[in-house]
Amino acid sequence: MNLQRLSCVLLGALVFVLAPAAALGDDHDRWYVVKMQGQRAGWMNTSRTTAEGKITSASETRLTIKRGEAAIQITMTSRFVETVEGKPVSARTVMNMASQPTVVEYAFLEGVAKVRRTAAGRSTPVETEEDLPDGSWLTPAAAETYGRKRLEAGAQEFTVRTLDVSQGLRAVTTTTRVLDRLNVQALGKTVPGVKLLSTTDFAPGIETVTFADERGAMVRSETNLGGIVMEMILADRDLAQAEVDAPELMESTLVKPKGRIDSPRTLRTATYLLRLKGKDLADIPSGGAQRVERVDASTLRVRIDADNIAPAPEGDGARDEFRRPSQMIESEDEVVARLTRGALSGTRPDDHEARVEALRVAVFRHIHNKGFGVGFASAAEVARTREGDCSEHAALLTAMLRNAGYAARTASGLVFVEEFAGRSGVFGYHMWTQVLLERDGAKRWIDLDATLPGGRNVGRNGFDATHIVLATASMKDGDTVNELVALAPLIGALEIVVE
Repeated sequence: MNLQRLSCVLLGALVFVLAPAAALGDDHDRWYVVKMQGQRAGWMNTSRTTAEGKITSASETRLTIKRGEAAIQITMTSRFVETVEGKPVSARTVMNMASQPTVVEYAFLEGVAKVRRTAAGRSTPVETEEDLPDGSWLTPAAAETYGRKRLEAGAQEFTVRTLDVSQGLRAVTTTTRVLDRLNVQALGKTVPGVKLLSTTDFAPGIETVTFADERGAMVRSETNLGGIVMEMILADRDLAQAEVDAPELMESTLVKPKGRIDSPRTLRTATYLLRLKGKDLADIPSGGAQRVERVDASTLRVRIDADNIAPAPEGDGARDEFRRPSQMIESEDEVVARLTRGALSGTRPDDHEARVEALRVAVFRHIHNKGFGVGFASAAEVARTREGDCSEHAALLTAMLRNAGYAARTASGLVFVEEFAGRSGVFGYHMWTQVLLERDGAKRWIDLDATLPGGRNVGRNGFDATHIVLATASMKDGDTVNELVALAPLIGALEIVVE
């Protein structure tokens, strides 16, 4: 089997669920060991300093994980400056999941922020002015102080809405409940502490259990992302930065279905039951080739008919987010534009079916290093490096489609593969592309999978009835992972029955 058929959707969901947790308290400099599946994956450092009437909250996280034999290096840093009164001043985030970092800088004014984005592989930044989130919210240090005071006052539960810039300007609501008041071990000492349970509206269904000292400073935390357990453990700097034992995360995400699937690459119709073990299963998209009906709280029936595409909702074609460039989908990039022109040079302007297929095949051919060594590269970076797995294929194809004038988005979900990593007949997490085309007098979302070649052994546009959509995303700035993080609770916990 070709490695590119499995995806980094897991990685995309994980990285942003792993955004640094707030460490309640005063000025500090703390180091944490980060473990996944019981193995040392890296470290996190959080700090807070006060000087000249301003508070600076900073964090840095470095992780190494494996997908198969390929190791992925991930670095995330953030810095937020606010006044001691809780007024935002500036912020900066750096994310590196590929070979080049993406940098976003914020300068806060009254009600708005001037935003400067430098996407991976691009030397010229994009500057915009964006509104701050509506309603009441606190800055990071102010939110930490609020949480500390609530704990010291004996509160059993509290909710705080915090300005967050890890993926665009948004306010995240976190609810924290005290499960127990007990002694905890912190750097070899036993101290009074609390056991907390936290949830956020950013990642519904994901719970974090934290052991903290009595002022709320995190000593240890555990987050269960479906079948993947992530831990953070307070340590000194030398211990935190000790050699990693990078965990392999892909195999645990594969889903062995109950039932047989023959000739998956040319399968046109199929019906599946999707069930989440012991939990409610959230709704998934119903549209395009996919029809979804609810069986019970934890079960959905999914019917896929690759030859019966439902009309798209009215107005989808006019939505700017499906047509404009973004940090991940740089459709106006010069190399992306050149690739688009080359792919379309032999097609008629009015033959849209042929044009989108030409773009799909061009992406398949352009990306010659189809491995897992890239985390989540943008379209412009992929156009230059010519390497990546399914997410890079999806990003580049989406950008080229938009450059050619089409509305396009990504689809994330599952695809069936006959063999991978010594296992046969499994579903793996995957990403592909959808384009809005007119068929039979109506606009319809058409699925395109650029990780597959053309030919009689592959379905039309690389699509077949083993592609199950769990989420769609425009990849607009600020929402790239908001649209993917809903997948995290499903990882390692989903059951599939072939009807």
